Amino acid sequence: MFRDCEGHLPIFSKQYVYQVQDSLEIIEKEEAGASTAKFSVTGKAVQICSKAGAALIVSLSEQKCADGAFLTFDESGAHLHIVELKGRVNQGTWLHILKQYEGMFLSALALSRLMNIFDIQKVTCYLAHKKLDVNFNGGQAILNKTLVGGKKTLDGKTEWNSKSIDLPHNKKANIILQQKDAQNNTDFGHVS
Repeated sequence: MFRDCEGHLPIFSKQYVYQVQDSLEIIEKEEAGASTAKFSVTGKAVQICSKAGAALIVSLSEQKCADGAFLTFDESGAHLHIVELKGRVNQGTWLHILKQYEGMFLSALALSRLMNIFDIQKVTCYLAHKKLDVNFNGGQAILNKTLVGGKKTLDGKTEWNSKSIDLPHNKKANIILQQKDAQNNTDFGHVS
């Protein structure tokens, strides 16, 4: 599967899209969340870096974007991993993170098409955090309601409780949270 996209990598700026092997790091450079998330992968992968938190595809309506993403490959196809690094996470930050996941998903989906990858088998989102301070008791009561015929609330509570997010194009992603260490770094270990 990686062979199918490898020949298309030269069309991208190596600042934003490039091949990695066995391990990779997603780095948050902004002072408030400055840290590194480490991953190990089997074989080759494609890493996608955001441009200072902005979407890589400027024509998208959602211009928020996660810190990075990467594609792994196995016999079933391509798997997308989306990574966000934060300091303190509260309810407002959580809603922002959900938008960042969506922005990176759409950017990575468009980029994957240019790499000759036409189906993403699985999406997983990761959140490296220093402190969790999410409280859905209080705030604006209207946000805790579901829309008519819907199942999820507007305040991010559904996603928080299920640790998953519904993404465009009928994709659903699990969200994995992990606390940063004393040096503000996180090692998510091996992913596939």
